[in-house]
Amino acid sequence: MKICFTASECFPYVKTGGLGDVAGTLPKALAEIGNDVIIFLPLYSGIKTIEHNLNLVTDFQDIPLKIGNNEVKFNVWYGTLPESEVEVYFIDCPVYFHRDMPYTNDPDEAERFILFQRAVIETLQRLKWSPDIIHCNDWQTSLIPVYLKTIYKWDKLFEKTSVLLSVHNIGYQGRFPEKFVLSSGLPVSDYYPEGPLELDHSFCFLKAGILYSEIISTVSPTYSREIQTKEFGAGLEGVLNTRKEDIYGILNGIDTDIWNPGTDKYIPNNYTVKKLNNKVLCKK
Repeated sequence: MKICFTASECFPYVKTGGLGDVAGTLPKALAEIGNDVIIFLPLYSGIKTIEHNLNLVTDFQDIPLKIGNNEVKFNVWYGTLPESEVEVYFIDCPVYFHRDMPYTNDPDEAERFILFQRAVIETLQRLKWSPDIIHCNDWQTSLIPVYLKTIYKWDKLFEKTSVLLSVHNIGYQGRFPEKFVLSSGLPVSDYYPEGPLELDHSFCFLKAGILYSEIISTVSPTYSREIQTKEFGAGLEGVLNTRKEDIYGILNGIDTDIWNPGTDKYIPNNYTVKKLNNKVLCKK
């Protein structure tokens, strides 16, 4: 199976939380069982190309994209996820990604990830790589399924592509003012009260992704049930209930090499499942 994994962070390149861990380990696990996996990631200024042995894809330079009324250009860099054969493609657009932090409160935050998502699709087109599955993660990649079913619907490269959207934290939804619908290039006619792009008078990336993806997953079975309630749904519980037959809770795994108490150098006493005495010392 050909799987394209898209995320806004990925260990060891950039990490602010659990998503970074998942993006840095799940693709490797999928590749180890015989899948062909590639990852897409923004090239933030904190990602050092020399340190990570990244190379510019010379065939894909200065690719133009219209973001609203502005034309923006991006380049593509390439590397391999450490200790694996998983290819990683980095979308390089300094005007959007050379900031102090991966996420910002800047006025163009919506445009930053609009550019990233469209650049993923444009790069796949140039690679002529047709994924069976695109695995999107959180609001920063939630518009990809929308694009595939609207302005990129013409491209038969994606004719058999399905999208899985993983919701790691329902509280982060990518809500932006209506004007960014124009920036996205999506049909303005799809933005109206209770429409697929609208939530509480905002352009909501995550809502759109939930409605347009084939399957939605969360980080645990319990969380998948919780977010469909008013108490924990953060305003999206109604939308999620319309897709309840397509929502799956899959408990997040761990990298057993990194999170191994038998070899972990950051705990005072190592222990294993067969020798738990030292765990008591660690607790003390």
